[in-house]
Amino acid sequence: MRFSVSDAELRRMVDLVRPTFEQASPRESFDHGLLSRLAAAFDCVDVTFQVSEPGREIMIGGVEGFQDGSTAAFTGLDVDDELAFWRNHWERDFCSFPERTGDYESVVMDSDFETDRERRRLSTGPCQHLACLLVPLPLAGPRDRRLLFWRSQSDPFGERDRLLLTLLRPHLARVLEAHDRAGQNPPVLTPRERELVTLLAGGLTNRQIGRELGIAEGTVRKHLEHVYARLGVTNRVAVLAVYRDLQPNPAAPPQLVELAPAI
Repeated sequence: MRFSVSDAELRRMVDLVRPTFEQASPRESFDHGLLSRLAAAFDCVDVTFQVSEPGREIMIGGVEGFQDGSTAAFTGLDVDDELAFWRNHWERDFCSFPERTGDYESVVMDSDFETDRERRRLSTGPCQHLACLLVPLPLAGPRDRRLLFWRSQSDPFGERDRLLLTLLRPHLARVLEAHDRAGQNPPVLTPRERELVTLLAGGLTNRQIGRELGIAEGTVRKHLEHVYARLGVTNRVAVLAVYRDLQPNPAAPPQLVELAPAI
């Protein structure tokens, strides 16, 4: 298959990320405006920045950018939805390609691994009806970070898209690393996790928290695993210390703060 990319198109791709790199907003983890511009440039339904911990099967969160410039942030999944997400992740060679191969640089498309019929059989939810292209980004410890480009199945991705995004990937990685260096991104918890940490700060045990929230003790433990992963800690004391540091007055009792809708 032969195709060409003009100098003007290459310049347009580079210009797409250069202003964002220079004006990176550290509170967003990954520039939301860039996601929307990428969606428009590649004619996508949306472009998703996703962060997860595959080793512990935990979804940290992400943000979607749309062609009209709007964005939608999310902070994890409900327990049942997460079970379905990880089952789909490991069943599909496309989704788990970086973890299985150790290759966190190659741009891959779902069509590299699956026919349309296989995708509909393996996928759940909207993934059954959309074509996807994956751009892996630099790891952050155990955290997988990736960009997912979504299109209608009637307009699948091709080698031209792969080439352009392979050329863009180092620039996209620099955007992300600029945010990493800024180090000003407050951790974000789901409403349920914030509720749980509030009870945790009150000295309640897992069993007591479960009774208070009307959920099983095992579900409390699962929520705590998510909290530990999001905050980068390993125990309850450290959870409360992180939130105490986020308070205007560090000496005040640990309380939850409303955080910006970013990851």
